[in-house]
Amino acid sequence: MENLSIEFINSQWYGSHPPFKDGLGDTKWMQTWQNKWNIVLPDVISENETSRLYNLRNLLSRSMEFLSREEEIPEKLVIELNGFLEGFPLFYSINKGDGGYAKSIYTKGSLVDQVMINIFSSFLELVSTNDLDRIKRCQNPTCGWFFFDESKNNTRKWCGNTCSSLIKVRRFRERRKNRVDDNAQN
Repeated sequence: MENLSIEFINSQWYGSHPPFKDGLGDTKWMQTWQNKWNIVLPDVISENETSRLYNLRNLLSRSMEFLSREEEIPEKLVIELNGFLEGFPLFYSINKGDGGYAKSIYTKGSLVDQVMINIFSSFLELVSTNDLDRIKRCQNPTCGWFFFDESKNNTRKWCGNTCSSLIKVRRFRERRKNRVDDNAQN
């Protein structure tokens, strides 16, 4: 399942995923992300708005950390999340689309405010309409990405093939090394 909020949270830099730097600070990553999710941001984002984007990512990441451990989001963090939302005057609108209508949530703020509301809305949809035990954190120690486990038996451990392959190769090499060490001792 692709999810705007998960991809936004995973824009944090981790050692095993390109571009090997923080996505929010990388122009190429930001452009690819905007194109994928049909997001429009100004070419120049103010220091205040950039700070708020990082703050939102931190809040959502901390929340996902608890959910990935199958724990409730602590009340103090829920208060922080609600406090973040209180900064936006929101309204719904109805839009005619292909084959019907869709609701949208808007803010009278900047383009960055609108993007933050869409990210937050995506997070709320994720945690309010899905099995929370399917929200997981990649078990690759150098990764840290979150993902939604869509496997039938809910046993997925890795965010994707890159981490899965890395861990399997590491385990294979460790077993081979141990066999060589055991043979050398005999």
